[in-house]
Amino acid sequence: MDKNKIINKLKEEIKNKYDETRTAVSKKIFRGHSRCISTDIEDAIARFISKILSEYKIFLDPSISIEGTIYRPDLLVINQENEVVAFMEIKARMGYCRDATKALDKMLKYDKIFENKETLTCKFSDKKTKDKTVMYPKNKVKLFFVSLSSNNCSNHKNNNDYARDKDEHKLISYFTLFKGVYDDLKNVDKDLKNISIDKFYEEIKQL
Repeated sequence: MDKNKIINKLKEEIKNKYDETRTAVSKKIFRGHSRCISTDIEDAIARFISKILSEYKIFLDPSISIEGTIYRPDLLVINQENEVVAFMEIKARMGYCRDATKALDKMLKYDKIFENKETLTCKFSDKKTKDKTVMYPKNKVKLFFVSLSSNNCSNHKNNNDYARDKDEHKLISYFTLFKGVYDDLKNVDKDLKNISIDKFYEEIKQL
C-alpha cells in the first residue's frame, strides 16, 4: 500500500468513527453530544504506523509500574530487537489556545524515568495478553507529540517552538497531522513545518 492510500485510509477510518458517534442510539434515546472518540483515533494512528512499520510492535496505553508509580504512555513503537524506538503522546482534540508545555514536560519526565529504568515491563488490561518486557535505550527513543488537527488549537506554533527548543531539553517532534474536523480532515502543504501528515509519515518510516 502506498503512502497516499495509507493516509486516505486513516482519514476515512476517523470519519467513519465520528459518523458512528452521531448515529441515534435508538428511536427513543437521544444523545446531546457526540461520544469521545480519542481512543478510536489512537487505534487509527496505531494502525497507520503499523502499515508503515509492519515488522514492529505497537503498545497502546500500557501500564508500566516503576517504584510504586504507574505510567501510561499513549503509544510505544517496538522494533525487532525488542527496543522502544518511539514514544508518542496523541491528542485527538487540543482545545482552543491549548498550552501544551505541561504535557511536553510530562513526556520528557517519563522519558528520563524510562531511560533510567532501562527495562520496562508493560501490562495490559486484556487478561489474554501477557506482560511484555522491552528495553528503553538511552538517547535513542524518538519522542512524538501528535495533534490530529490544526483547527482546534491556535497555539500550535508556540507549542512546536517549545517542543523543539534544543537548548532546554531533548527534542520532541511536534506534529499537527491535518486541518479540518473529524469528518472532513484535509492534508496541508507538505512544506509547512511539522503541520503535515506527509512529514509524519516520513519520520515514522525512518524509525
